[in-house]
This record gives sequence, structure tokens and C-alpha cells, in this order.
Amino acid sequence: LETIQLYKDLLKANRDKLNEKTKRLAAGIETINDASKQVDGLRINLETESVEVAEAKQKTDALLEVVNRKRGIVEEQRAIAAIEAQQINKLVQDVAAKKAECELDLAAARPQVEAAKAALDTLNKDNLGELRSMARPPDDVVMVCAAVKVLMCDPNRIPPVKSRDWANCKLMMGNTTSWLKDLKAFNEDNIPQACIDAIQIYVTNPDFNPKNMERSSMAAPSLCRWVLGMNAYHEVRCKVRPKEARLDEADRSLTISQAQKKKIDDKVEALQKELDQLVAECNDADGKAKQLENKERTTRLKMVLAERLVTGLSGEKLRWGKTIEELKLSSNLLVGDVLLAAAFTSYIGPFTKDFRTRIIEEHWRPELIRAGIAMTKGIDPVLGLLATEADVAGWCNDGLQSDPVSVQNGAIVMNCSRWPLLIDPQLQGVKWIRTQQERHGLVVVQPGQKRWLDKLVDCIEQGLPCLIEGCDEQIDPVLDNVLSRATFRRGHKLYMRVGSRDAELHPKFKLFLQTRLSNPTFSPEINAQTTLINFMVTESGLEDQLLAVVVNHDRKDLEEKRATLIRSRNTMTIELQQCENTLLLALSSAGENILEDIALVENLEATKKKAIDISHAMQAAIITQEKITASRASYQPCAARGALIFFQIDRLCKIDHMYQYSLETFMTVFNKALTSAAFPEDKNNVEERVRIVSRAITEMVYAYVANGMFERHKLILSSMITFAIMLRSKEVDRKHLDFLLQGKKKAIGEGRPESVRDWCPETSWMAVLALAEVDGTTPSFAHLPQDMADSNRWKLWSESERPEEEKLPADWKTLTAFQRLLVLRCLRPDRLTNALENFVAGSLGKFFISDQAVGLGISFKGSSPINPIFFILSPGVDPVRDVEALGSKLGYTADNGKFHNVSLGQGQEIVAERALQTCFTNGGWCMLNNVHLVQRWMRVFEKLMEGYTETYDKMASIEREKAARRAARKHAWMEAMRAAKVEAAAEEGATEEEEEEDPANDERNAAAEAGDQAPEEEFVDEEDDADLDEGDKGSLEFRIFLSAEPSDSIPISVLQRSVKLSSEPPTGIKQNVARAMRCFSDEPWERSAKPTEFRAVTFAMCFFHA
Repeated sequence: LETIQLYKDLLKANRDKLNEKTKRLAAGIETINDASKQVDGLRINLETESVEVAEAKQKTDALLEVVNRKRGIVEEQRAIAAIEAQQINKLVQDVAAKKAECELDLAAARPQVEAAKAALDTLNKDNLGELRSMARPPDDVVMVCAAVKVLMCDPNRIPPVKSRDWANCKLMMGNTTSWLKDLKAFNEDNIPQACIDAIQIYVTNPDFNPKNMERSSMAAPSLCRWVLGMNAYHEVRCKVRPKEARLDEADRSLTISQAQKKKIDDKVEALQKELDQLVAECNDADGKAKQLENKERTTRLKMVLAERLVTGLSGEKLRWGKTIEELKLSSNLLVGDVLLAAAFTSYIGPFTKDFRTRIIEEHWRPELIRAGIAMTKGIDPVLGLLATEADVAGWCNDGLQSDPVSVQNGAIVMNCSRWPLLIDPQLQGVKWIRTQQERHGLVVVQPGQKRWLDKLVDCIEQGLPCLIEGCDEQIDPVLDNVLSRATFRRGHKLYMRVGSRDAELHPKFKLFLQTRLSNPTFSPEINAQTTLINFMVTESGLEDQLLAVVVNHDRKDLEEKRATLIRSRNTMTIELQQCENTLLLALSSAGENILEDIALVENLEATKKKAIDISHAMQAAIITQEKITASRASYQPCAARGALIFFQIDRLCKIDHMYQYSLETFMTVFNKALTSAAFPEDKNNVEERVRIVSRAITEMVYAYVANGMFERHKLILSSMITFAIMLRSKEVDRKHLDFLLQGKKKAIGEGRPESVRDWCPETSWMAVLALAEVDGTTPSFAHLPQDMADSNRWKLWSESERPEEEKLPADWKTLTAFQRLLVLRCLRPDRLTNALENFVAGSLGKFFISDQAVGLGISFKGSSPINPIFFILSPGVDPVRDVEALGSKLGYTADNGKFHNVSLGQGQEIVAERALQTCFTNGGWCMLNNVHLVQRWMRVFEKLMEGYTETYDKMASIEREKAARRAARKHAWMEAMRAAKVEAAAEEGATEEEEEEDPANDERNAAAEAGDQAPEEEFVDEEDDADLDEGDKGSLEFRIFLSAEPSDSIPISVLQRSVKLSSEPPTGIKQNVARAMRCFSDEPWERSAKPTEFRAVTFAMCFFHA
């Protein structure tokens, strides 16, 4: 049902993709065709518009000439008006100056007038009445009243002096109220000069003083002050009056000039209105001309853009047309193609490359053809259906291996409808998942880890991807609902029950599971709920990885260039796909006015140019990569040998569960072998270098693995390596090897001849008959039964003590060494072990059949805080004494608290955890004995080891970052010093006196010379002092030693990360002597005066105790 649903989803998705792509391609072609059709019409329009633009320009030019002529007249009149304005400004300034002078003089006399008027304010009806009522007033009072009478009378009717007596004065004051009003209304600015002259006889009289009159009358002093004020003010007015006359004249001149200027301004204004009208007409004509010009420019631009679009995309038009036809054909074949892809995604994941190829080519494809289901011939179920080349390039950039199986696995992970469960003992798939999903907020958990369920629930609710690592064959039942995607609806939301919690399911949630088991047996429920994907490394994939390691060691420049090229090609593949998508999207969404969108067409051209550049760059990269590949090919035998050996040791777990080796461990040993391999005298002799490296890899890996194997299994390992090498070099026929390993016997055959019955058992004869059916030898094995019956020499050979060392009878001596093993397998199987030892020694060397056990001290150098030393125990062997001896030598003892020895059993788990934590924090060795007795606690120990690994990885990452920063600062320092040297060299042309006078030159030269010797402290800053918290750090002196009897309860991850040592007593005198001799170093013999005798005595003692 899941496959059917997946098929429907994939079919719909691929149909939609094909339809969308076809639609975009058709829209792009249609746009190009429309642009092509518009070119001719645009050319005709352009000719018509060019004529209209020319005519409009002529009309505009004529109007512009009239405007320029009229503008000259206006400017001329405006200049005249400006001159008049300057003259008027001068007159205004002159009038203002004169007016100010007059006002200044009058302002000086104004206080006297005000004082006089103020004096009148003191008069009232009563005191005036009192003055009038006087019958015989004093002379000074009469004098004041006479002066007032003279000032207020008509200048033509000034009374004579005799008529100015008191009686006439009283007549003047007849009505006091009216008289007071007349006084106050007196015009001081226009006093007749005759009146002023007439009062001079009074004002010049010394008795005409207000103070003298205060005793005579209350009104007289005020009237006196008024007369004096009017007289004084008139004197000032007489002085100002000529100035006022000049001011009036200036005012008249100003008025005349202003009238003249107004006439000129009116004329200028009229001319300006006429000019403005002409300018408006000219602007209107110019606007129409520009409008026509813009229209012509737009038409020309459209035509150019159309030509550019048609020319630039002409090649794409043809290619897109072919693509549309291919897409239409693919659409008709989509039913069968998607069916194959859906089946591939659902069922093919757990299997190997060969099985995948066989089931597709020999079963699925023929069955689809037989059923009459249309499908593409030779369709790849991955590329085109499950992924594009750009997708694969992106995955490879994220760390996915580029071999076909890894790409298939990546496509299955990305398209499966069930949660992917990765069978990944070498952690190849997990590394890719971590990198690929890290940008989406990946959360990594392990079952049994603290709060791992809470983290999983958070991922479900927040829509984050979650990776569950290290799953066993029995997955925790709490995950059943998650694996089966069992949901329930609450309102409008979906929920999933996880344990006792209901988690709201986010639509973006993804789950990935991984197991380290190489051949797990999951329950049917797990198989139904997940998509199993075999991420075990393939031999070709591992070969590529190892080749990169070898080339990076010997030709680092070559490998770096290759890695850069691969990343560049992947990036270019992605960008090329993006360019085409961008091109089609822009064309399909451009609308009808594409030729008016300059930015769009330029963007299309830029995209097309970028696509062409990328295509050319990809072609150049392919050529360069082919050259690099040819150069790297000479190192291929090293990589092939390493991959071959890894897959041999990877199968050892079928012999014993304890023989578990991770790819990471293998890579460590591989790198050590690569480093230790000596270079030939001629370093350019790559062939000799490859031979030395291949030999070093084979020996070092064999020695590393053999140290952790029981004696009875070492020959199996060396034989497996030998046979694998010979199969690869085609020195051995697969049928011959199968016969040797399986020991076939013919169930029903001819009875034994009488001549062989006395020396050849029935089982051996049945084996000989089976061997007779194996071809490919000279002479043919088909003649062997008859030859054995006819020749007595076979009896002699078969009954010899060591037939493996004897030559075969007659022509059979021409058989190869391996083919002789087949004969020995039939007639003397009891000597096959010895024969295999001789065969391995003859093929690979005696190194592979000799005891390669090393001391604990050497194995200790290969350990680390996260790589324990694991003793595989045999009865009667206790490695604690050896560990304690090494610890005493290196300063790790129980007395100084640096060595903790825990024998595990009931109740000792807590003690072991405390000891581990103490050693992890403070540094020290922790020896855990008999860990096979605490099967359940070993899962806890596994999690502890994972936690330690994570901590040390963080520490290593921080150190790498520090080193990178220091290297960058050092590089900058060196560049600065180099620049200083260049500057100093440039300044050497200066005169000697200048050099002596300028000490800065010496300082720069000294700094440049000291650049290479700058201390490392110069490149450290405060950022480098940042470190992990104390609780997040572990001691680098931390080491773990484990011991256990062979047991399936030991976690695979613990075995894979451990340096394994087998502890079993020697099985013979030879091995006893060899092991005893290894306990002695060469130093005592070299110091001895008789080294030969010393060695002999030592050997004799070892032999005696063997």
C-alpha cells in the first residue's frame, strides 16, 4: 500500500514537473517567436517615426530662432529698466537722507514744543478765570497775555503795542474755554514770521520769566512757558525749512523717475508676455519633438532588444523544441518509469550493488516489458525521476560519496515515503545526513540518552529534522507511533502520541534512523514502517576515498586541485540548472511587454552568458579532471589494495563477534602505513613507490588486526587476504577458489577402481570426481581420476609425510601452487593447513604466517582517550599485571591515584562509573575487567564513550579553529614583513646620507629580517584564550583498558573504536620462545662485551622455560 501511494505521489509530482517544464519551454519559444515577428514591423515603424522626428525638429528650430531674437529685445529693455532702477535707488537714498536730517533737527526741538503743550495742560477754567478777573495785573502778566495775543492773531492784523493793553487782552480771554481750545489747537509748524518778530520785544525782556510770574498768577507762568516754547521751536523750523524745500524737490524728481521706470517696466512686461507665449509654443513643439524622439528611441530599443533576444536565444529555441518533444514522449512513458522508480525506492534499499543491478535488469525490467507497460528504454530510476544532476551535485558537496550506490541511497532517502533507516556501520551516510540537514536545525539523539525522548518531541512540534543514531535490532516500542506515523486529529491539528505525551505534528518534521549493525535482522514491523537503506561502503567507493588519501599524501597539490575541481563542477552543475530555470521563469512570466523591459532582457542576456561561461568552464574542468585522473591512476593499486583488505577484515565478524573494525579505525592504520612507507631512491619512480606502499598497507593492517585475533583465526585472515589479492589480479579462478573453500564432493559417481581402493578413501575419491568437473587447468582435472587409477605414483605422493612439499606425479607438476591446493584438498585434507601456510608465505611472505604480537607499550601508543585498549581474554590469562607494569613505568599507579582497577560484577557498575569520571576529569587510567559480565551496563558504557567522544571532538575542533586563526595571523605577519623587505629594497637607491639620517630604514630592515623568526606568541590574541568550560573538558591523559571473554553482548561501537589485543597462552614451543624473546630489548646485548654469547644464553633460558 505504501508503494502504491508512493507511486501515485511520484507519478503526480513527475507529471506536474513535466507539464510545468513543457509549459515554460513553450512559453519561452513563443516569446522568442513573437519577438522575431515584431522585428519587421518595428523596422517600418522606426522609418516613419524617424521622418516625423526630423520634421518636428525643424519646426522647433524655427520657433527657437524667433524666441532667441525676441529674447534679445527683452533683455535690452530690461537692461534700460535696470539703469533707471539704479538711478531711482540713488534718488530714494538721497530723499531718505534729507528726510532723516530734517526729522533729526525737528526731533531736537520737539521737547520744547511738548513742554509748551504740557504747560497748557496745567490751565483750566478756574485759573484762566482768575487771570481774566484781575483788574490791575502786574506788568509781566500783561506782557505774557500780549505775547499770546500777538502769536494767535492774523499776521496781517498784528495790533500795535498800544493796543496790547490789559483790556484788549481780557477781550481775547472772553470765553476761557474756547480760548483754551484755541491755544491747544495752535499750529506750531506754521507760525507766521511777523508774529514771531512782534513777540521778540517780550521774549527778550528779562522779566519775561515764568518763575517771576508764579507769585502773580497761576495761569501766567504756563502761558509764558508756552510762548517761549513756540518761539524756540520756530527758530528750529526756520533752519529746517530750506532742507524741507530740497526734500520736496527730491520727492518730485523721484516721482518723475518712478513714472518713467513704470513705462519701461510696462513695456518689458508686454515684451515678456509676448516672449513667454513664444517660449510656450517653442516648448510645446520641443515637447512634441522629444515625445516623437522618445517614441522613435523606444521603437529602436524594442527592435534592438528583439534582435538581441532572438539572436541570443536562437540556440536555446532549437534545444527547447527538442526538449519539448522529448518531454511529450517521456510523458507517455511516465507510467512505467515511475513504477520502476517507486519499486526502486521502496524495495531496493537494503541490497548490494550487484543485487540491485540484477533485480532491475533480470526481473523488473523484463516483467514490465512482458506486461506491456510503456517505459523508457534503459531508464535510470534515479536521475530524472528521483533526482536531477543538480540535486546529486548538491548532495556530493554535502559529503555524499559520488559512487552510483551512494547516489542511489541519497535519492531513496530524499524520496521515500517511510522514515529512512540507514544500515551504516562505517558512518558514511550519517556524515552526509548531518551535513545536509545541519542547515535545517538537525537534532541528533541516541536511544537511552538523557532526555532523548524530550528532544524528539521538540523536533516533532517544531518541525526540525531528527537523527536517531545507534539503533539496535529491537527498536524501543515507545517509537512505534512515530515510526508508523500514527496520528489523531484534535480540532484542526494533527497529534502524535510519544510515550505518555501528545505532540502536535509539524508538517516539516523529518526522522532519520541509523544502525551500526552490518547485517541487522529487524522485525517485520520495523521493515514495514521504515525504508531500509544499505549505506555500507562499496569497494569502488572506498577505493576512491583511499586513492584521495594516497594522492593527498604523495601529491597534495594534485589532490587539492582535484577536490577544488570536483566542488567547482558540482557548483557549476547547480548554477547551470538554476540559470536555465531562471531563463525559463523570466520568459514565461514576462507578459506582453517583454521588449519594453530592458532590465529583463539584459538579465536574460546575462543569464545566457553566465550559462555559456559555465558550460565552457565545465568543459575545461572536465578536460583538466581527466588529466588529473590520468596522473592519479598510477596510485590506483594502493587504493585498490586498501579497499580489498578492508572488506576482508570487515567480514571477520562472521568468525567472531569480537572482530569488529570501523572504517575510521582502518583509515587511521592506513594513514600510518602510508606515512611509514619509505620512498624509493628515485622519488620519481611512482611504480616502485606504489609497490612499497601496497606492501606496507598490507603488512600494517594485517599486524594491527592479527594482534586482536586468536591464533586459530590468523591463518584464515592471511588466507583471505591472499586469495582476494590473487582474485583481483586474476591469478586464481573463482571456480577453483570456490572448490577449495567448499570442498565439494560428487554425491553419485563412478565406483573406485581397484587400483586406488587400498590407499584412496571413498570421500577422497568423491572429491576427486567433483574436481574432475572443474575446468581451466593444464593438464585438465578431467583426466585426474583416470591418471590416479593408472599410476602408482599417486599412492606414493598421497602417503608421503608432507605431500604439500612434494612434487605432483608426471605432468601434474606443472599445476600452479594454488591448483596443487585443490588436489591436496581432495587427497590429503589433513595437510591443508600446512599447505595454506606455505602458500601464503610463498605468495605474500613469511610475515603473514609468523606471530606479529607486539608489546603493550607499542599498542598503548595507538590508543587515545576515545580509543580504549581491549584485551580479549582466554582461560588462564590476566592482563592486569602487564597494564600495572606499564603504568608504573609511565607514572600511572594506584598509589598516586592515577590508576583505577575495577573488576566488574554485581554492584560494581557505580564504582566503574565513578572511576571513569575521575580519570576523565583529572587524567588517569581506568582498567575495567570482565566487562562481558555486565551486559546491560555495557549499553551505559557505550553512551559514556559517545559522550567522551563528543567532548574530545569539541576540544579538537576548538584547537583546529585556534590553529587556523594563528596561521592566518602568521600569514598576514609574513606578508607585512615581505612588503617591508620590498619597500626596503626600493629605498636602497637613496643617498648614503639620507640612510644615515633616517633611522626608520634600519628599523624596517630589521623587522623584515626578523619576520621568519617571530615567536608564536606574536600570533596569539585574546580570542585564542577562549576555551570550553571546565565541565565540558576532558583530560588528554585519560585512558581506558577493557578486558572480556568473547561475547556477543559487547556493543559493536565499543569494539570498533578499541585497540584489540588477544591474550592467550602460546600454543607451542616456538611461540613460547618467540614471546619470551620479545620481552628483551637489544640494549643489554649492545652494551655487553660479548653480544653473541649473551643472545645465545638468553635464547637457551627461554627455550628451557618454554
